[in-house]
Amino acid sequence: YVPSKDEIPITKFQNPNNVQNSILKININTASELELDKLSGVGEVTAKKIIDSRPYSKTEDLLEKKVVNKSVFEKIKEQISVF
Repeated sequence: YVPSKDEIPITKFQNPNNVQNSILKININTASELELDKLSGVGEVTAKKIIDSRPYSKTEDLLEKKVVNKSVFEKIKEQISVF
């Protein structure tokens, strides 16, 4: 049996919920302060700065607008989106 490309075979070591959760990203244009606070290196103050500096056309705007420093951006860049 060869699974189709639409099937994701589940092994006993995989949790099917983790597959979908790994795809989800936090939209920095719409996320609440609580959602942003969950990002590594982002606390209450930085979350408020992200909200106050909206809108963003790309994630790199966080650096260009000096909302976060480069080390924080490197930690969160794979967890955020603008769409």
